[in-house]
Amino acid sequence: SALNEPSCAGHWRGASDAGELCFWPFTLLTQVEQVVDFVGAGIPQLVSSVSRVCPRCDIAITPSAADLRLLNLTSFVCTSFDSSAGTDSYPSRDCAAENKIWASKPSIESAPCCDDARLVRLSLELMGIASLPDAHFADSASLSAAKGRPSEELARAGARAFVSDAIDRKYVVQMVISRAERMVGAEFHAEWVSREWAPGVVKTRLAFWTYRFDNTATQQTLVRLTALAGVICVAHELVRLWTHCPSKQAVAWRLATPYMLLVTIPSFVLPAVAELYQRPMSFSSWLLWVSANELLMFVRCFHEGHVLPPFKVIVLALSNATGQLASFGVGMLAAIAVLAAVCTQLFGAWHPGYASFGGAFTRVFTSFTVGAEIDEVAMAVDPAGAILVHYVTNLFLTLIVSQFFIAIVVGSFDATREVELELRRYREVPSGYAKCAKVRSPLIATFTELWSFVSYRAHGRLAPSVARGLERTIRWAERAQEGEGGVEEPWMHPVMLTHDELVEAVGARAADSLLS
Repeated sequence: SALNEPSCAGHWRGASDAGELCFWPFTLLTQVEQVVDFVGAGIPQLVSSVSRVCPRCDIAITPSAADLRLLNLTSFVCTSFDSSAGTDSYPSRDCAAENKIWASKPSIESAPCCDDARLVRLSLELMGIASLPDAHFADSASLSAAKGRPSEELARAGARAFVSDAIDRKYVVQMVISRAERMVGAEFHAEWVSREWAPGVVKTRLAFWTYRFDNTATQQTLVRLTALAGVICVAHELVRLWTHCPSKQAVAWRLATPYMLLVTIPSFVLPAVAELYQRPMSFSSWLLWVSANELLMFVRCFHEGHVLPPFKVIVLALSNATGQLASFGVGMLAAIAVLAAVCTQLFGAWHPGYASFGGAFTRVFTSFTVGAEIDEVAMAVDPAGAILVHYVTNLFLTLIVSQFFIAIVVGSFDATREVELELRRYREVPSGYAKCAKVRSPLIATFTELWSFVSYRAHGRLAPSVARGLERTIRWAERAQEGEGGVEEPWMHPVMLTHDELVEAVGARAADSLLS
């Protein structure tokens, strides 16, 4: 309201013509004393404003960053819904009765509802006083509060002590708004800019999360389905490993591949870790962790697209380019890091976008992808430096480095497409031979293929055993060809098997089915 209400005149302290306290948005607070005012006066007013906007909502304020399912009523400054550790149920409290009980004996061991701004402010004051180093302050505060309110000096000292501790842990409070147990949380964060050189200056930010606690039955069903899908997926990967790795050396080699170590195994392990580690995390951090896991699983899902003909070349092209892109990326990131350091050195003291190395790195990386325009703020600070950075960034990053990146991807795509055409030619029936399989209608062939995917059966046997037998026999034949010096790349040429060799590999029934 200090920004939007003319009668506030832009001042932090004071009151509007309507009698409401003036306050700034939390993300604009830069001084410790402003955060102290926010805790002492801003939070009660914020709670009252939210109650007016959403009268059917239950509100809670807690200084804890932990998962709601770890919190009891003693963890809250105020809460209009009940909370017991270890449960997902948050029913509304009988606020008239609860406020009456708490007002008769205020204490930090319990919490009032958030619908009474006076009790919210008193609870905040008690929480702050309990943060003071001398324990007798908290005791005297409870005694004083039983008769009325703590003194202004004591309340201010408590708020200052609480805010100082909160800034040390980079977390002030969390406000939770619940409507029929559908919740949204706002986390208020603050951290020191430099406690040694700027002891009164802080950097503030907000983080949000949403979660539904109103349908536990659906959540439990989803958990069961997720667990079932996870078991099926793990079993499938183990079967595939057994199918395509006929020896211990092959298994060890497959498990040691970068894709297995960086994508496949983490895509199984990290979601389980995220679920088990959810409770000590704040909700916003947990949601970020879950989102990262989802992106990792998307990479794996995209890679699995190589079995689909429309996506095969694209997936294989990116897979084949991974090594080159990784090598190129090291040099590219080093170049971006150097330019970011230069920008921080030139403009960091005056330009907020370059005040930290992380912010400068992000801005330079953006220039790598979309090009850079002349920064007007940097021009005002250091015109020569701004022009130098502008030309170097556009000429080096945008016109040269980014084009190398595109060339690697396009080159890999062209090479992959040529290899696929060559493999298709090699897989054709050699000259002088004819197909012995019966011609089937496309519909029957499609149905048969789909059924083999679902039933894990092919040619009268379990499909993995058929594939494993063929894999072992083909590899034996390739080694034999390589040992005889017949070809330099045996995997690029047809492997000829006699009927007896095929029977030995997959059995008589499967061999006859393969040839029929």
